[in-house]
Amino acid sequence: MFLFKRAAALAALLLISSSVLAACSGDSAGSPASPAADPDGPQIRRSDIPSPFAALKSAAPLAAQAAPRLKLPAPQALLEGQRGSSFTLAEGLRSGAQFDALLPNNLVSGTGNNGIYQPAMASGDSGLDELAYAVYNFTLPAYENRFVDITADWATAPAAGSAYLAIGNFDSGRWDFYAEPGQDALNFPDFNPYISAADKCLIVVICSAAPGASLRELQVYTPQPPEASLQSDVQDGVAPLSVFFDASASLDPDGSLASFSWDFDGDGEYNSSPDELLAEGQSTYSMLYGSSGGFEASVRVCDNDGLTDSASLIINVGLGPNSDPVALLDAEPMQGDAPLEVQFDASASSDPDGSLVDFEWDFDGDAAFNEADNGEAAARGNAQPPAVTYVDAGNYSPQVRVTDNGGAMDSAGAEIQVSTPGAVTAVLQADLTEGDAPLGVNFDGSNSLGAITDYEWDFDGDGVFNEAGAEAAAQGVATPAEQNYSPSEQTVSLRVSDGIGNEDTDSLQITAHGWLVIELAETGVYPSVAVINGHPAVCYHNWDPLGTCRYQYSNSLHGSNAADWTAPVSVESAVVASGWQSSLFEASGAPAIAYFSTGTGQVYYERALSATGGNGADWASASILIGAGGISYYGFDAEMVNGNPAIAWYREGGGSELRYARASNSTGAAAGDWSGGTLISIATSGAAGMGKFLSMATIGGTPAVSFLDATSGNVLKYAHSSSSSGGSQADWLITTVAGTVLESSALMEIDGAPAIAYAVQNSGTYYRRAATSSGDQQSDWDNGSFINLQISSPFGNGLDMDIVNGHPAVLVHRTGNPYQLRYAEAANADGSTDGDWSGGINEIADSAPSSTGEWMEMAVLPGGQVCFVGRGWTEQIDQTTFVEHPIRYGVKF
Repeated sequence: MFLFKRAAALAALLLISSSVLAACSGDSAGSPASPAADPDGPQIRRSDIPSPFAALKSAAPLAAQAAPRLKLPAPQALLEGQRGSSFTLAEGLRSGAQFDALLPNNLVSGTGNNGIYQPAMASGDSGLDELAYAVYNFTLPAYENRFVDITADWATAPAAGSAYLAIGNFDSGRWDFYAEPGQDALNFPDFNPYISAADKCLIVVICSAAPGASLRELQVYTPQPPEASLQSDVQDGVAPLSVFFDASASLDPDGSLASFSWDFDGDGEYNSSPDELLAEGQSTYSMLYGSSGGFEASVRVCDNDGLTDSASLIINVGLGPNSDPVALLDAEPMQGDAPLEVQFDASASSDPDGSLVDFEWDFDGDAAFNEADNGEAAARGNAQPPAVTYVDAGNYSPQVRVTDNGGAMDSAGAEIQVSTPGAVTAVLQADLTEGDAPLGVNFDGSNSLGAITDYEWDFDGDGVFNEAGAEAAAQGVATPAEQNYSPSEQTVSLRVSDGIGNEDTDSLQITAHGWLVIELAETGVYPSVAVINGHPAVCYHNWDPLGTCRYQYSNSLHGSNAADWTAPVSVESAVVASGWQSSLFEASGAPAIAYFSTGTGQVYYERALSATGGNGADWASASILIGAGGISYYGFDAEMVNGNPAIAWYREGGGSELRYARASNSTGAAAGDWSGGTLISIATSGAAGMGKFLSMATIGGTPAVSFLDATSGNVLKYAHSSSSSGGSQADWLITTVAGTVLESSALMEIDGAPAIAYAVQNSGTYYRRAATSSGDQQSDWDNGSFINLQISSPFGNGLDMDIVNGHPAVLVHRTGNPYQLRYAEAANADGSTDGDWSGGINEIADSAPSSTGEWMEMAVLPGGQVCFVGRGWTEQIDQTTFVEHPIRYGVKF
């Protein structure tokens, strides 16, 4: 059998596997691996060659006297054909019958694909008369010093020792004879002598025994290099650019691929970078180019013969939107006596999508960089400049400014404290500066500088040091005992001194998170809270003496101490029972109150004459009559609508109606502002209950009201005006939101759509947000969100909603034992799913039968803290009499 089966060729190559591996790991593309060879000639891969050739040394050419007698022209005389350009497997393969009829042959005929060898024997079988032979002509272009195998595949094998191969040697001009090794291959480490200048190879197959040998094929095989292929999903983009490389289409035409090596950065070195090492041996890899530039990415494949090939692609990475660099500055030391030498280090600065190209310095903190007279200009471009000496005492704010390769900048600074020798510097530290109340904090002033003789403390932030109690006990101590804080924000201060007149103070802000509830000066009902001039303020209907609308203003930003609040003042004492329902808001820079009088059954409005309204004289103007009230304590709300004061209220008497009024200007301070404004009925009914438990808000730039319609099955309804003023009943579109027994509602615009929080007695508190920005269709509410907040069963008296930290939040009063205020805040801007409200419930509890938050309202202070006001009761004398109705104010730190 004449092999050009790859199994035989591969078996022959197993002897050189270590050489193949060595070639695959090298850098010389196209270098073949050479098998171990006898220096006298090519190797026969078989050791049992039969007589008469058993004594031949390693299949070297046969001695002249032992060779068959065969007269052939010199090899050059037989050449013909043109020089080729590439080698294919087919060019090294001839069927037994493909000997060239134009070249010498004798006693060989073709039958199908087989060549039949019939040497002539003398009569009586007494010996050889004529040889059977034929010349095979091969074209072997592009030979690159690789080994060559020659294999004869016999269909009918010749008699042992009777077959020879003669190969044309173009160096010597003669024929070299070799014993044919059966089914194995003759191997030639160097085949150059046998290939002519025209890339021809001539082989004579000779048979000298009895006729009948049948040659199926003759193969001349030299290993072919692999063919590398490289593709990528993208070749252009902006940094950071992810590129998927695919070399899986690479192949070896006569064997298998042994390895893949990569060069992603185009430096000519394979398997040298971390990514290249990770990709080694893989046919695919995803590479992330973080910086811009043109990169020649290459893959090099190596086959099982040790031959290599490579393929390349150009990857162009541009600059995308440039990310800002990050400047970091370290200074050591940051405080000390003058002269103070400080070493600056900005080497930790970085650029997420490129590189830093400049460092600029401002050592003296005057906001001018690169000044020439103080070393700044000389330090430019240096991340670690020479040390800077501060000669004069004082506080300095040096800066470094870094610039990236995209031109973006960032700055970082430090605070350097330089003391006069002998002076003192207070340094206050704490193990915690915020946490949930009760919060225990350990303070440390031991790192203060100078000849300190006294440490003085102000733990409560009132500006007074050494007050009796914890402050007095801590005087003279650098590390006082742990201080415990209830919900609050405190400025804690340390003052140090040296006994000869030098002193210094340092402070820290301490925040203990939680709810703080205090009682204000009076008792009352139906309170309202608003932020006035950046401070909390409240109004309420006074309980004793009964019948006046009262107002108080906090002189502090949080109102967390009863002493912060002004004395209560009457808004309009001349009106009997004037504040039974009231709503406080800021109107054009001053507090304004709309209220209902049970004495007259009317709705009134009054605006203070000052920005705070903290004095009785601020409310000296007479209240303005807005319109008939009816039983308005079932529903009342007021706020600014598109820059002008507006009021919505429930009126009952001879039927019921939802009424709405809006002033014609931004203050509403004169009666004519309302008579020339709006006073309409949004909705009316001949029965009682149209417009109860209402809440007013501005939705999409126009007024809107949520309310209960008890005349048609106790349903929650939503009225929305098509005009900015709501000045005509025809402007209002009324939509049903939910069919339920409503006890209270709060309407707001939440993340661009109307949302209503409402309570149902003995059921719970619910949140609905419309699916559209207007909510004008019932389908907007049916297809929107509907969530049970799980915070108020059974419901008490009072519910409100606001936006806290950009998220909707609901505060609701719950009856039971104990009575409680409960607070829930969504985790995102719309609160449209149950999971948005799963962060837990804050409870503001009192022991029964006291109630903290009946008829409460909430507001959000400029610092982001939630505050509320509500009424409480403490003791029931009989079925209708209660001893106290304290006005309680709470704030969440």
